[in-house]
Amino acid sequence: MNKPADMPPTARPPVAPATARPEGALNDDRPFAEIRRNLHDLLRIISLHRWAFFVPFCLVTSAAFLLSLRYPRTYSAYTSFERQNDPLIMELPGAPRTDSLKVYTNALERELTSASGLMEIVEGMDLIDPAFRNPDGTWSPAGLQRRAALASALAPTITITTGSPTQHLDIIQLRYNGPDPTIGPRLLDELKKTYIRKSLHWTHDFLERQRAYLQREADAASEELKGARREETAWRLANPHVNIEDPGALAAQIEQLELSRRELILQRREHESQLAAYQQLQADATAPPEAPPSVGPMPLPPARSTALEDAETSRLKKELADLDSRIEDLRVTRGMTDLHPEIQKLRETRDATLRMLDRQQESLVEVAMTPSGPGARETASAASRNPALDRFVVEIAAERSKLANLAISIQTVEDKIASLKQARSELFQRQEEFADVQERVVLASRRHQQVLNSIAAVEPAIQAVEAGHFLQFSPGEPARGSVIPVNPKSTTILLLAVLAGIAAGTVFTVLAEVFDNVYRSSTEVARSLGLPILDSIDEIITSADRRKRILTQSVLSPIVVTCFLVITLYTGTMAYLSIQNPGSFKRLKRIPEAAMRLLSDAGDAQRHEPTQAAEASDEALPPPVDKALSARDLPA
Repeated sequence: MNKPADMPPTARPPVAPATARPEGALNDDRPFAEIRRNLHDLLRIISLHRWAFFVPFCLVTSAAFLLSLRYPRTYSAYTSFERQNDPLIMELPGAPRTDSLKVYTNALERELTSASGLMEIVEGMDLIDPAFRNPDGTWSPAGLQRRAALASALAPTITITTGSPTQHLDIIQLRYNGPDPTIGPRLLDELKKTYIRKSLHWTHDFLERQRAYLQREADAASEELKGARREETAWRLANPHVNIEDPGALAAQIEQLELSRRELILQRREHESQLAAYQQLQADATAPPEAPPSVGPMPLPPARSTALEDAETSRLKKELADLDSRIEDLRVTRGMTDLHPEIQKLRETRDATLRMLDRQQESLVEVAMTPSGPGARETASAASRNPALDRFVVEIAAERSKLANLAISIQTVEDKIASLKQARSELFQRQEEFADVQERVVLASRRHQQVLNSIAAVEPAIQAVEAGHFLQFSPGEPARGSVIPVNPKSTTILLLAVLAGIAAGTVFTVLAEVFDNVYRSSTEVARSLGLPILDSIDEIITSADRRKRILTQSVLSPIVVTCFLVITLYTGTMAYLSIQNPGSFKRLKRIPEAAMRLLSDAGDAQRHEPTQAAEASDEALPPPVDKALSARDLPA
């Protein structure tokens, strides 16, 4: 851009004159103008009423520091130890991942951190004066109350936490947070010993109780298993023809019995043919050579013999069938052999019954063969003299016995076939019943085996406890405590005290401004009167006022400020050292006590000085007689 021709090369464009900003005025266009205005007013008020801010600030801050000395301190102590768990813990019944041990650990922690559990620890630490004991060593009522009160006071200060880095390692942490820095480490060490002792004692008792409990459970499971097996045996006896494992065997048994029945029927027919042949031969042999016309064929046996044959033979046949059925049941259901005493006894009874049946049939044959009517004696005598007739009689009796046995066997086979067919028709229902019975047997057997396995797992654990390697504790280092309290913090005390002082100074400054009626400038007067001020006269300060102001600003104000600052710094230092360095705090606390003691001693000395001076003056004066004499001897 080219410069004008009339402007010299070094000339600059004119600058508008700057207007001076009124005193105390702020630019309303700048950011945060309102906040800046408020801060400016606040600082101006504090500058005008600085004593109303400074004095309450120092007093309240010092009072807060002194009150913090009364605030209860909380000191901390800490210790930890390890517990190594034997791998057998993982095999304990009902304790996957050592649940039973963890349950006891939680119960033990609650017990040791309760007032009742700490009574034993308090008594072991000798925290109670022996004067509270009776002559026999027992606690007096006051001692019991003292012990209970001390245990109740220590209970909230103890915290026990357990961490498990691995399944076989637990880390137990003991922490004390209480008002006494000296009792914490002793309490934690005693608590650690009690924890280890009770853990070992409980583990042995727990395993013993568990073994006794499992033994009772094993006895109950054994009785339950016996009952289930008896029920299964009773079911098998009630259903001897049902084979649940092989239902097809029932049809095979029926088919085999039907074949046996057909064979028996064929045998019966053969024996019936033999019997008919022998009877014909017997009839031919017993016929006389010249039979008279009046003699007819051999009469039939009387009706009484037939009735006896029917009743007695039926009874014996039925008894034989029952015996055969019982023997067969014992063989099938209970698996007995012919050598079993019970089966041998039944077979002896069957043989005796069979012999009785044979004798009965022979007697019937003799009765049937005995001739009756005219010429009976002659026929009998002739028959007795014929050997072939005797042989026919024996053969006929044998055939009849065989026929009777066959009839019994056929009836037995038919009864078995009927029972098997009925069992086949009820097979599905019996299968469901047997399934229920078998399920109870399986469940009882499984429970019994589980209990036995649990007992087998507990026994090695008890042996490990007795050997001392089931639970192994590493006591670790003794408990450590700090003389510096963990609560409250020194920074917190200082910050709260300073904030309280600032709040108090601000409140008093605001009150001083509210109740201030002094006009500080002509602007305030004009604003208050609503009239313009033409001129003003400053405050007339005389030499006396000037000397007074110099004395106040140079001597009194620094002294007052110094005193308040010293008090504030002293109380703040005491509050800080009471937390960070209790030893230095005690030494610093002795300074005002020593000063007060010196002042009291000086006051006592000043009170005693007039008395001592009077006594000294009395001793220096001569007795009254000497004084009189000396006065009389003096010249006029």
